[in-house]
Amino acid sequence: CLEGLAAGGLGLFLGAAAPSTDVALALFPPVLVLMIIFNGFNIAEASTPKLLRWVPKISLIRWCSEALAVNEFFGLKFTPPPGASGPSGRAW
Repeated sequence: CLEGLAAGGLGLFLGAAAPSTDVALALFPPVLVLMIIFNGFNIAEASTPKLLRWVPKISLIRWCSEALAVNEFFGLKFTPPPGASGPSGRAW
């Protein structure tokens, strides 16, 4: 729902900024693909080319996903069960 609202806002912004509806419809897919690629899950922010370092900072998908994760996991404490081991095989 949150990402849908953000995408709707992006569509309204591009529709208002573009000189015609054809231009707005042509701009939306590339902008959305850039936001998907540089959301922090596909390409890490440290691996982003210097010319495009600003894209993850404005990616609506990144900020929506982060807000949902913070909302879901804020304040929770995770403790492994007794005798559990981590990915390396060592005990926690």
